[in-house]
Amino acid sequence: MLRQQSNAGTLIATVCNDASKIAALESAGAEVLLLADDRDRVALSYLWTALGERQVQKLLLEGGATLAGAALDAGLIDQLMLFIAPKMLERLPATGSLTAAAVTEWLKLLNLKPCV
Repeated sequence: MLRQQSNAGTLIATVCNDASKIAALESAGAEVLLLADDRDRVALSYLWTALGERQVQKLLLEGGATLAGAALDAGLIDQLMLFIAPKMLERLPATGSLTAAAVTEWLKLLNLKPCV
């Protein structure tokens, strides 16, 4: 996973302070950030701060509902792009078809604003 054809580095944020695991990741070329925990998970506010210090301005958050929900609940998301899987369409308001109005209504249910 750490060997890719990109020049981009790999940054791993963790709450695990196992020196041997950290050393193994670093020897494979990763930069490891040991951060404060929030119920045994990386405290996202500290991660966002660390990313900001590295001038990261865009982030693809790909980790499922737990990670996405935690970031939303913490108010750390300022723009959201949704890629809706067919299974998710079952949860959209019943309009008969997927329309911009249906997606807008769904976003309202999630308390989100569509990007313009």
